[in-house]
Amino acid sequence: WGLLSRLHANAPAADDATLLERIKPIASTNGFAFAGICPVLSQCNHDCDANAYFEFDEERNVEVFFSIRDIAAGEEITVSYLAGRSFLTTAQRKLSLLVSKSFVCRCALCSLPAQEAAIRDAKLTRISTLHDDFPTILETDTQRAYLMACEQYELMKGLGATLPDFLFCNLAGEIMTMMTKYMRPEGLLDDAQVSFWCETYLESCKSTHVTPKLRKEMMEARILLTQTQRSK
Repeated sequence: WGLLSRLHANAPAADDATLLERIKPIASTNGFAFAGICPVLSQCNHDCDANAYFEFDEERNVEVFFSIRDIAAGEEITVSYLAGRSFLTTAQRKLSLLVSKSFVCRCALCSLPAQEAAIRDAKLTRISTLHDDFPTILETDTQRAYLMACEQYELMKGLGATLPDFLFCNLAGEIMTMMTKYMRPEGLLDDAQVSFWCETYLESCKSTHVTPKLRKEMMEARILLTQTQRSK
């Protein structure tokens, strides 16, 4: 943590322990794992249905954030403090935030009526299971792995706007890789299915921050889509 190091280095020796004790809670609740405390981003409030997300830009050595959906004029920009853990149930989210950030979340998703929350949580639990089991199943049963990915995609669609587009982009990208490496060479998918996932992937990428890696994958998807269209 660069900030902590600088403050520690410049503080009077007698006050070191006191200063660090005061700073640690602030850093742990407002900091980011790879970027420390960010003057702007660290002021963003949490929402389990956030309208923005953040990632570290290694080239510029800064933390940046991007909109997940359209943000109205005057609307607060929020991020999820549970980045990378998008499929947690209501109870899991609340517990994680209480332990790591010391507050009880009362956002719209965490305040859903009990029955509605239970239905949503059941879908999230199933999505999490499919997501976790996918790599292992792919090693032994390509067809089953494909069906699992399709089920996960449909469940995610059923949750609507409460999941950011980049999750759909990531999943469609995994399916694209699976099609290219395994299923298409083995004749397990027809051209219509290949075209559908290419188009789905490219559509989901439209509102996602385009990295060099993503740009390369999008180009590969366009090439594959063109090939299937020509073969019709």
